[in-house]
Amino acid sequence: MKTGHLGSLFVMVLAAVTLRAQTSDQTGGNPMPPPPPPGSSSAYPPTATYPPSGYPAAPAAPVYPATPYASAPLYRYGGYDSFGSGSSLAGAITLPYAFNWKAVGVSAELGGMWGPQNFFGAEISYYGGDAQRYAVYHGSTYLGSFRSAQDVTTLDFAYRFYAPLAPPGSFVPVWLYLGGDAGVGFVNYSNIPYGYGFYNNNDADFNGDLLAGLQFRIAPGAAFRLGYRYIYLNDAWRFNQSVNLDSSAIEASIAFHF
Repeated sequence: MKTGHLGSLFVMVLAAVTLRAQTSDQTGGNPMPPPPPPGSSSAYPPTATYPPSGYPAAPAAPVYPATPYASAPLYRYGGYDSFGSGSSLAGAITLPYAFNWKAVGVSAELGGMWGPQNFFGAEISYYGGDAQRYAVYHGSTYLGSFRSAQDVTTLDFAYRFYAPLAPPGSFVPVWLYLGGDAGVGFVNYSNIPYGYGFYNNNDADFNGDLLAGLQFRIAPGAAFRLGYRYIYLNDAWRFNQSVNLDSSAIEASIAFHF
């Protein structure tokens, strides 16, 4: 009797263990999915469509080229850096030497770049010539002498064109510049001692300059210029007569921009 009860209990325990093993994975704790229905090839339900209809779609990521494109070189006043096509404030301080007048001068220009290569502005220059002594004769009779000093001041509209010879990426960027000035020149003659019929004179006349040279970048926003200038003044009044004044000059400048 007792043996029969023990046998029945053993069969019930064995059946329970066998059923649990059939409905669990190898870890012994996770339920296994039920067997697929007849005619189905998968034991899992079909995958849901994503994203769900209630969620907004994420924005698409921008598409970039695999290799960035190289930037085209941009040139500007003096070739200081890469620049756009807008305007900027620019200027220069110049020391010229006028050969015909034996005059060391000083000049200042200020204006703006319009686009990458064109400068428009104004320039004021001063040339202080050496005083020269002149002898005065009446016929063959020597009457005496006097000293005459010539000072020239010009106030002009200025234009410069810059053409790159060596691009900004080179070791020393170099630019060729061409330009011209047009305005008024003020000529002052001081005759010492005052007399002999030659009087001190102040005159305002037309002035025009032509320029050419090279410009070298020396720092961001700064450049060094070395060039030639031709200076012309029309109908200046000197020694009681009208004369045209002109001179060739060499000049060195420090140019800048903001």
